Amino acid sequence: MIPYTVGSRVTCLNDGTVFPISRSFKTKNLGEEYLQYKSQNQYNSKIKSVFDRSDIKDYIKDVTGRGETPFENESIYNSISIHLADDAEHVSLTKKVLDMLKQNQISAERIVLIYEKEKHVYEILLSSHDYDLTENEIEARVTKIK
Repeated sequence: MIPYTVGSRVTCLNDGTVFPISRSFKTKNLGEEYLQYKSQNQYNSKIKSVFDRSDIKDYIKDVTGRGETPFENESIYNSISIHLADDAEHVSLTKKVLDMLKQNQISAERIVLIYEKEKHVYEILLSSHDYDLTENEIEARVTKIK
């Protein structure tokens, strides 16, 4: 963001994308981030739709995804973050998540699954190279972070 700016959030009338615009007091230049916000919305929309129509949707609290390049249907995600329900069988659910991502041909450099269990927070760090891991191999990747 440009120092010494004033900004607002606006909505594109054509597609409903909400994004910030700003103006620098010093240079009077306008800045807007429409393309970045539209792309981010598209990454999130695609990844959420994979789980919204699945039989495991009740065990997924939240899912987000992001990428560095403008979104296209075959875009590679830089990261996908998935918050699992606390009462799930986390390792078997993670296996199902990986299977669904593979079936939907979604590639990600980093897949982060996080959940709480017995007042501790755990995460599992994976990538699309890990789609064929067994449940035992997934269990070995579980890290207690809190």
